[in-house]
Amino acid sequence: MLGVCLAAGGLPSGGFWWDLLAGLGFCAFVLVAFMGWDSESPARNPRLRQHRNLALLATVIAAAHGLGYLVIDTTVIEHLKPAAPVYMLCGLAALLLLAGTTWSSLPGPRQRTYAGFAAFRGWHRGLYVALLAATGWHAFGTEFSLGRPWQAVLLFALLVGVPLLAYAARRFDRPPPLDRGPGTEAAADLHPLLSGLAMVALSFGFAGLKLAACDAC
Repeated sequence: MLGVCLAAGGLPSGGFWWDLLAGLGFCAFVLVAFMGWDSESPARNPRLRQHRNLALLATVIAAAHGLGYLVIDTTVIEHLKPAAPVYMLCGLAALLLLAGTTWSSLPGPRQRTYAGFAAFRGWHRGLYVALLAATGWHAFGTEFSLGRPWQAVLLFALLVGVPLLAYAARRFDRPPPLDRGPGTEAAADLHPLLSGLAMVALSFGFAGLKLAACDAC
């Protein structure tokens, strides 16, 4: 996803830290989309543990993305007021939806919130669809790193089309080739941790490359 953002030359840079936080936001978007692939996984403890850990990772990265902007530029608070552009309000809604969906899926809150597993599953899917829509509107609406129509089309196909294809494959009892969970609970903890470190590193690289490209213009 970061590569698609860099592919369109001439887009502005907000500075190293600004672009770093933008990179974290895109990484959170990727995690949200991937969890749509992962949502129909078999009820195996290591896989469910990894799913939960990835959701927690996405929440932390998304929170760092939003709160980081408030730290480096206090005027960003204007974009969180009711009169702010819809795409910015969608970003705030996406963060709240992500945090709420993740929290309500933990064992204790889930049992207190939902009247049975079927109710939880229905609400969880509905909240995920709303989350994906709000995240997509926020990411594409800013047009800061996604200012070309072909970028939006490509990313929509990748981030929305792939989860839908995965869901369709499972409906016909044909698990996608990537549908292989971790073998142990230790691996279910390690994989998200390594993914988080990789995403931070990619965000640093994204910020550096974008800044260098703008300096060269």
